[in-house]
Amino acid sequence: MKNEVLVFSVDKKFKKFEKRVKEIALEVLKVLKKKNTIVEIYLAGDGEMRDLNKKYRGKNKITDILSFKEPKTFPNPDKKGQKLGEIYLNPDRIKNYELRIKNGRLNKENSDLFTAEELIAHGILHILDYGHEKESDRIRMKEKEKFVIRKLIS
Repeated sequence: MKNEVLVFSVDKKFKKFEKRVKEIALEVLKVLKKKNTIVEIYLAGDGEMRDLNKKYRGKNKITDILSFKEPKTFPNPDKKGQKLGEIYLNPDRIKNYELRIKNGRLNKENSDLFTAEELIAHGILHILDYGHEKESDRIRMKEKEKFVIRKLIS
């Protein structure tokens, strides 16, 4: 079985991003050498993202991405692959990819926004147990993100 990425738009204005988000997520999983996995990605705007961030992280602010790892004991009888988790992505907070690439490298201009590639890689790494609570974890995750992005843009 191949990897499966299911993308859902919470707001119909995000429908136009579904195909590209799915393509990026499948590429990230391929770079990470994952097989037989399932990831769900929900495209949600500022209001929904603020609500989710407040409810699950206690932070009353808009965010660009949230990741929720699938509990190992959660049953998925209808699926043949391993469900990794759910990612909530805010398309309103994504920087246009072409504006961030110069000479095959990420451009640091406008670095307050991230590309879809960066955010999706970040979200998938979270549901694969990467984190950034401790400094050592942050360094490990950042290095893996750089590796994935280099592979995606080469």
